[in-house]
Amino acid sequence: MRSGYVSFELTIKNVTLEDFGEYECFIYEYSSVKTAKIKLEPHERKHLELSSARNVIAVEIGYEWEFIFNVSAYPLPSFKWYDPNGQERKNLWDLKDCEINNESFSVGMRIPRAYFEDFGTHTVVADNSEITTNITFDLKVIAKPEITISEIYPVGNYEINQSIEFQCHASGYPTPSLMWEYEDFNNGLIGNSLESGKELFQNETKLTGETTVASTITIKMVKSGMIKCKACDTEECIRFTVQMVNVFDPKITCDKLNTSLAPCENVQTGPSLGSNSNDANDLIMTSQHVNASEGGSVSIQCGFSVDKFRRESILWRSNTTSLVTNGNSFSLLTQ
Repeated sequence: MRSGYVSFELTIKNVTLEDFGEYECFIYEYSSVKTAKIKLEPHERKHLELSSARNVIAVEIGYEWEFIFNVSAYPLPSFKWYDPNGQERKNLWDLKDCEINNESFSVGMRIPRAYFEDFGTHTVVADNSEITTNITFDLKVIAKPEITISEIYPVGNYEINQSIEFQCHASGYPTPSLMWEYEDFNNGLIGNSLESGKELFQNETKLTGETTVASTITIKMVKSGMIKCKACDTEECIRFTVQMVNVFDPKITCDKLNTSLAPCENVQTGPSLGSNSNDANDLIMTSQHVNASEGGSVSIQCGFSVDKFRRESILWRSNTTSLVTNGNSFSLLTQ
C-alpha cells in the first residue's frame, strides 16, 4: 500500500449472473462526496497466454539467474517447469504485478545457482483446465574449458615413425578451441597441430557443438615425450597429458639406454600421469618381445638406477597369473 493511500475492497463470492453490472464507490470527505464507477462484466472468452520480453539468458556458472514471463489467463493456471533433459524441476512460483482480479500478472523464476548441466532450452507449461500452452527460454551457462578423455592409457611404447591415433574432448561456453601438442620429457615442444604441418600431425577430424568439441588425430612418433590436448577460450588455456610415449628404434643398437630415442628395443618408461612430474622413472625393460620354449627357462630383465630404487621395491606381475614375488629372479642391468 502506498504511503498516504487507503483502499477498500469489495469481494463477491460465488458470482452469479445477477452480480454483473455497474458498481459505484462513494468516498465522503467532510461536506463533499467523491465517487468512482466500475463495471463487472462476464468473461468474453476463456484464455491462457504467456509471453516474455527475454527468451535468452546468459549467466556465469555458479551464479544466480532469473526468468520472468507474463501471464494473461482465465481461469487461472498452474505451472510446471521442464529442463533441457525433459525432467520436471521444482520451483517456487513468484507471482507479481497482478491486475484485473489476478487474471493478468508476471511470474518470476529465480534460481540461486547455475550449473553447466542446465545449459539448453527450458520449457514452462501452463494449464488452466481449459487450455494448455507453454513458453520456452534458452539458458546459456558461461563456463571455462574442461577436457575429458574417454579412455586413458598413461604410457604407450611405439616404434619410431609409427602413426598413432589419439582422441580428446572438451566442453565449455563459448565453445573452446582444441589443438594438440607433442613435447619431450623436458617440456621442449616437438610440434603442435596448428603449426607443424601434416607430416607430424595427420588426418585430424573435429566435431563441434554448441558447448563441446571433439578431436581425433594421428600423430607420427619421432621422439619419447608427452602427447597433450590443449583447450582454449578467449581468456585462458588448459592442457591435459593424454599419454606418455616411449619411442624406440628396433633396427639400431647402442650402449646407452637413457637417450630420448630408446634404441635396441630398450624402452625408457616415463612418469605416470598422476605424478605431474617431468622426470622419467628410469625403469628400463630390456626387451619388448621374448621367445620361450615350453618346459625351458627364460630370463626377462628390468633395469633401474641404483640410487633411485631399492631392490625390494620391484615386483613382477604376469597378465595371466598372480603376482610373482620371487626376489631371487631380480638382477641389475649393468652397462
